[in-house]
Amino acid sequence: MTRKGQGAAQLNLGTNDVASYKIPMRKNNADLVAKLLKKIDEKIILEEQINNLLKKQKQFLLANLFI
Repeated sequence: MTRKGQGAAQLNLGTNDVASYKIPMRKNNADLVAKLLKKIDEKIILEEQINNLLKKQKQFLLANLFI
């Protein structure tokens, strides 16, 4: 990856550079990674739901601030 980096002051990698790498792993490790990624996706969904509820609460509070 270091050799693929581009730039003068700071070496940067593009998305395509990273996406093209293949990392060998055993089947049982792949299952563990898949489970972890699924949990991360579930956490992201939960946090987005909380964020949306907080936005609605903020809108309500701002709308009723000067009543």
